[in-house]
Amino acid sequence: MVLRTKTYERPEDQDVNTDLLYPVNFNTKGAKFVFDKKGVLDSNSQINLRQTCSQVAGNESGCYLPTSTGALAMIKRAFLTIGGKRVSNLESVGHYSTWKRLHWSNEYRQGIANPKQGGDDVFVGSASRAIADQTTGAFVRSRGFAAPFGALGRVSSSFATLSTTGVQSADGTNTGTAAHQIITSESATSPDFVVGLSQLIPFLIGIQLPLFAIREEVALHLEWADDGFGHRFCVPQTNQGQRNNIKSTMVREACYIMADYLFFPNQMDVLMDEMMTKGGYDIPYDEIQVQESTEPALVGGGALSNDIQLPLGGKKVKSVVLQQQITDGNNLAYTNIGRYNSVGLRLGSSMNLTVDSKPFYSKALSNNSLKLCEANQVEGVPLQLCDYRYSWKNQVDANGGVDKFGLSDRTFNGYSNTNEAGTMNWVGVKLQNSLGEGIRVSNLPMIWNRKSSNVAADDGGDQRTLRFFVKTHRMLNISRGIATVIE
Repeated sequence: MVLRTKTYERPEDQDVNTDLLYPVNFNTKGAKFVFDKKGVLDSNSQINLRQTCSQVAGNESGCYLPTSTGALAMIKRAFLTIGGKRVSNLESVGHYSTWKRLHWSNEYRQGIANPKQGGDDVFVGSASRAIADQTTGAFVRSRGFAAPFGALGRVSSSFATLSTTGVQSADGTNTGTAAHQIITSESATSPDFVVGLSQLIPFLIGIQLPLFAIREEVALHLEWADDGFGHRFCVPQTNQGQRNNIKSTMVREACYIMADYLFFPNQMDVLMDEMMTKGGYDIPYDEIQVQESTEPALVGGGALSNDIQLPLGGKKVKSVVLQQQITDGNNLAYTNIGRYNSVGLRLGSSMNLTVDSKPFYSKALSNNSLKLCEANQVEGVPLQLCDYRYSWKNQVDANGGVDKFGLSDRTFNGYSNTNEAGTMNWVGVKLQNSLGEGIRVSNLPMIWNRKSSNVAADDGGDQRTLRFFVKTHRMLNISRGIATVIE
């Protein structure tokens, strides 16, 4: 061990300037923002978004954001360009953000995420099957002090909010999105939501971008999600008949970035000299590659076996996450979530990943607890999720029928919690080692193997989109004002 008597050089002063950055281009398809070439861009800068939903008969109570996704449901794709070259890209923003959101702590979701970004996890709620009036003796029992005890998956009260007034409801039968989050047909009365730039661009996670050292244009590009029910917005159960007649509009004047630029007055010259004349500056970062594959429906049930190829030749792969999205009409049963579901097979399935012709697991994983444990390893943080929403375990009888009594019968936006069983069955494989190094794969594609020897009849009619989010390692070099991806 060496004792250093000299102090490390560090910033002793710092200025922060916040600018409102409006898009240089905005239309019905998307928007583009160009950053000023000054200071260091804080990755915690926020983008403000607002939408309206057309008012039609049967939609008077307003729309709301998909509960497990929130404001990021409004964005389909985001990418960062430097000098016209794409540096970082995230496809299926809403789907991937659902996976990320399920790892946030209950306290963060309750106190920060839900107020700022919308959405609501209240349907996980109290373990009680019914919520008693607080004037009765059953009130204490309904708050979780009777079997099966406690709250499932989140910090929760037994109350939700009435959509009409925004106040708490004691009966749990007419609960919905709080009044301040309801999307209306008028811009003046629709809410604003904010999301961080690092939630849109994987490159900006934990990285402060030195804009002052880049001569080229640095721009953020957004593509809006599909204008339709289940993508940008959802509607209450009472208005389901009008869901396909409602259209949403992104509000231009409410679309802007609250950009924080950091300045270090005593070190800017040193930083400029280092980046512009002394070999530059390397930034390692993670990138998310997205691949989709369709799993056909097995009408009437039967056995299922699929091998899906993931061609990522030469890349360093850190992890693979699978979303099993139901894409046909059956996904309307999960309307609080919208299209952002990951519904598992009711009788279970097995999974394995082959890398360079070698199976990652010596034996394919079929146990739901093991699959959940492996998925938790990907982020290093456990999924903050009620187990009944993760799998059908203990909810399927011998005939494949579903007994959903593990979830409460409370309603949210008119939909019963029991509809949410098995809707968040995300599975994943962590490939990187303890030092964060991924596996350099060869030109042979990785193969995701998915099998089920007994698909339930009511699963057999569901077509799925299997969406793979593959995390890979990349490197960006900034030298003499030019940014180059070298990995």
